[in-house]
Amino acid sequence: MTTAARPTFEPARGGTGKGEGDLSALSKQYSARDLPSHTKIKYRQEGQNAAHEVRGRDFRKDLEDRERAVRDKRSDRSGRGKNSSSSKRPRIEQIPAANLDADDPVDNVSVFLIVTWATFEFYFVCFSSLNEDS
Repeated sequence: MTTAARPTFEPARGGTGKGEGDLSALSKQYSARDLPSHTKIKYRQEGQNAAHEVRGRDFRKDLEDRERAVRDKRSDRSGRGKNSSSSKRPRIEQIPAANLDADDPVDNVSVFLIVTWATFEFYFVCFSSLNEDS
């Protein structure tokens, strides 16, 4: 068995023997990490919300003004959406297959829409039946 993980019953103790006292007396060199740092406090400069700038401001009024501006902007945006065309694409309504006549000319787009809608209904019905079983 190794001695690496075994406890020491006689821990090392500093004594009064030669070289066992103050370790700083051994060397006159010192590290930059031993020097004092952060010895000056930085104060807020002009334009950084210093205490004398903040003292005269009415924060409640500022907040209410900003909230009112946002509320007005939202109401303007929602009001415009009702009168003008929306940026969203209009919803494509279902073309019932029963209304199609075999003699009527059918363009490719409407056929694609009917097939797509039928496929969607098929998947929806299958998915619904799977959920009902469990």
